[in-house]
Amino acid sequence: DYYFRWLISKGYTLYTGLMDKPYGIRHPDHTAFNRGVSSFGLNQNDQSHGITLQMNLDKFELFTNVFAGNLNQVPLHG
Repeated sequence: DYYFRWLISKGYTLYTGLMDKPYGIRHPDHTAFNRGVSSFGLNQNDQSHGITLQMNLDKFELFTNVFAGNLNQVPLHG
């Protein structure tokens, strides 16, 4: 992965680049539940180019993400 992270203000962070999609339950050690669960199809090397806004609230985090897929991969046809 590669991405740029910008702390906009306290509690709001913007990310852009090639990164994991914010999906699943995060544990205290910041490991997402979706890692290693093949039924989700979001395993290692499944990053996507996009923009993510993270909002840190008192009791939880909220993410919104716009993505375009991995632009480094050749599309599959067929």
